[in-house]
Amino acid sequence: MNRCYAVPSELNTSIVKTVADMYCGERDFSTFTKYISREPWKGTIRIIKDCQFYESSNSHFMNDPQYSNISIWEFYMWSKSFLYRQVRKLVGTAVSVGLGKLSLTDVKRMFENPNPEQWQKCVLPSPGGLYLAQLHYDKEAFLMNDVPVLNSEIEEIAEKSQI
Repeated sequence: MNRCYAVPSELNTSIVKTVADMYCGERDFSTFTKYISREPWKGTIRIIKDCQFYESSNSHFMNDPQYSNISIWEFYMWSKSFLYRQVRKLVGTAVSVGLGKLSLTDVKRMFENPNPEQWQKCVLPSPGGLYLAQLHYDKEAFLMNDVPVLNSEIEEIAEKSQI
């Protein structure tokens, strides 16, 4: 249990699911990151292909009577890449809506006016409960076969090495 993000039982899980659905697709997530001014060359548009909030099926410790009144929920997000603190801020925002601290309109506004200053100061979960579950990559992307080399560059290198 020390690797979970505990929230009060009055969490409205159906509205959290609605917020998770809002995260799917290609969007500018600059509201949910930090350090844009330090790294302006990094784009803030990301595609979240899947985002789900569901009751966990990994409840092997739930047989313990001490935890019999606890529900375990999980966020699942699938993307090619994430921005710094993006996942933590997305989870914190969804939980804040589920607790009634933010509205769906607040979340829509964060996407309509993307800017780190637009992020509502809501609960920022600890990174201790975030886990990289799987890593997917295209092996072809790591091959150097498609790197163009100009003949003039090869000749220049050859000339310099003969001097």
